[in-house]
Amino acid sequence: MGHPLVLGQLEDYVTGETLDDTADERLRQALARLLLDDLGYQRSELQVRRDLPIDTGSHAATSRVDFVVVIDEKALMVVRYSAGALVVRERPTVCVARLLEPHVIPRAVITNGRDARVLDASTGEVVGTGLQAIPDRAALVELAGSVELSALPAKRRAGEERILLAFDALDEACGCGPTLEH
Repeated sequence: MGHPLVLGQLEDYVTGETLDDTADERLRQALARLLLDDLGYQRSELQVRRDLPIDTGSHAATSRVDFVVVIDEKALMVVRYSAGALVVRERPTVCVARLLEPHVIPRAVITNGRDARVLDASTGEVVGTGLQAIPDRAALVELAGSVELSALPAKRRAGEERILLAFDALDEACGCGPTLEH
């Protein structure tokens, strides 16, 4: 895998920051517009490009989370972008939802910008497919009222970190994705 072709600069739709204009970044920006303009989230409820440190003891890495939806100071959904087949990115996306906060984030979304898979992060089950299945703000608030936000036991967290490292950090050959340290 090579480095992405940079076409210039663009403005991040959520933060206003200047970013490299790549094909992947254009799709991420389209996702930001979907979340804000169509699904009703507020800019203040979106955390963008959040890093997740992974440390298995023998390896350390950093994984990137494209969007975290935080409502009333509770992270309720992660959205990750990945080009290509979504099914192979379901498990690492669930890992992110289980590791990013002290509690398991209820919804995990993996999308390539044209399709999406929405997962229950507690069970790993697919609960919806397609961009239209991504919960809007009202549905996510309703979900938050019906689930208990609980932490994973330490042993399970360690396992999730190893899985995420194997799926996410070790397959980034060009070095422009997650960083791996020995």
